[in-house]
Amino acid sequence: RNEDLDSRSFFAPTRGEDRWNNFGGTIGGPIKKDKLFIFLSGEFRRILETTSTRTGIVATALQRTGDFTGYGTITDPTTGLPFPGNQIPPGRLDTNAQILLADDFPLPNYQSGALNFTSSLPDGVNYKAFLGRLDYNISPKLTWAFRYNIDSTVLNSPYGLFLGGAIPNIEASQQVDDTYILNGNLGWTITPSLLNMFTVNWY
Repeated sequence: RNEDLDSRSFFAPTRGEDRWNNFGGTIGGPIKKDKLFIFLSGEFRRILETTSTRTGIVATALQRTGDFTGYGTITDPTTGLPFPGNQIPPGRLDTNAQILLADDFPLPNYQSGALNFTSSLPDGVNYKAFLGRLDYNISPKLTWAFRYNIDSTVLNSPYGLFLGGAIPNIEASQQVDDTYILNGNLGWTITPSLLNMFTVNWY
């Protein structure tokens, strides 16, 4: 699946990524004729799904310099009086805040009322699964099988998994889920109509 076949959302300025790639393979066969067999498989999924278009408010270029002309009154926290001209003096701007704004917060790219920023970035899912199995015929009536599974899912969200905002990468998160399963079976064919199976699992 690819977003080249999708239409653009009415509210989004661009067509968001929407991709689903699923691939893998299997291989198997005898290691020792009529005695020992192996089977291996792997599956991978790479998914990008654009979430709903989000809008929010970010500081303008002038606001980053302390100029709030045309906005609500900005008050000096040390005196309680308004800043002259609604402009914070450059010497009163916090250096760390300036670095944070420059490095992590985008400039406006949209205007609708008070809202001045919009984005549509995809959530990403990387999934992989591996399986390995050995079968051994101890005798015509006694067989042994061993299986090992690994399932791994990584979910990347540019807005955060739970209460994400409108600005990407501020609350970005990653969730990792790994599952491992070991399974062993010993089968004993007592008679053609009676089978005894002993199984051990670890999860």
